[in-house]
Amino acid sequence: MSKKEIEKLLEAGFVPGIYNFCDRWCEKCALKLKCMSYVVGKKMEEKLGKTLEESLYTKQETTWVYLKNIFDTTYEILHDLAEERGIDMEDIYAAEDMEKGFWPDDCERVLQDEEFNKFGETVSQIIQVCIIYENLCEECMENVFAVLDEKEWTLGSPEGRETEDALDKINWYMDVISSKIRKALLSCYQSREVDNREMYEYEYNGSAKVALVAIQISIMAWEALKKHCSLPVIKNIMHVQVVLEQLQRDIETQFPEAVNFHRPGFDD
Repeated sequence: MSKKEIEKLLEAGFVPGIYNFCDRWCEKCALKLKCMSYVVGKKMEEKLGKTLEESLYTKQETTWVYLKNIFDTTYEILHDLAEERGIDMEDIYAAEDMEKGFWPDDCERVLQDEEFNKFGETVSQIIQVCIIYENLCEECMENVFAVLDEKEWTLGSPEGRETEDALDKINWYMDVISSKIRKALLSCYQSREVDNREMYEYEYNGSAKVALVAIQISIMAWEALKKHCSLPVIKNIMHVQVVLEQLQRDIETQFPEAVNFHRPGFDD
């Protein structure tokens, strides 16, 4: 993508590729109107009268007819969007990797492959620690809810808002951490068999950076909950935080360049 193509998209109000290394929490994102994926998705909802996910479960046509309708609708939306923002369709296709950014990644099959599991001890450890965190997180959340249910805070109190925000973050980023770690490991694994590793390095460092950001937010969210919990639950939370810190160190060891990765839009 040339500098001129990037400038055209920026002038139109978009940040090229911003959605490739985000946490997918559009509801909370201050940059969503600069995201081509979000804007196209909302326009798709307006045109279809429902979300894409809802339409997948209610389609009346055959799969191929349905997919053709979706692609036709997407083309129309992109055409209208290009006209609205004063840019050419070619500029959008040149600056945005539509397939990579607009559709979810499916890497579970590769991650279960025996050859992948032999990829390295560090990789295996990262996945194991990630699974440990998921299990501890769910268990600890139950204990936290049991404590918070006994609180008699007034509706909309500072304590209530703080704990609700912390719980939302922990719940959301648990999935983000898992998916981005797996994506980073998959890209790193695939990079071994290609001559030009640059694209894969960009992918796995970017995904690892999102995982690191999600871990840091989660650690802080758990810290916020400690102020409102009893000592036994605080000890459980501290255990969870130790596991998160270990996961952070493991990711930084496997992907030493990730911490310096520049995420489009977010790290500007």
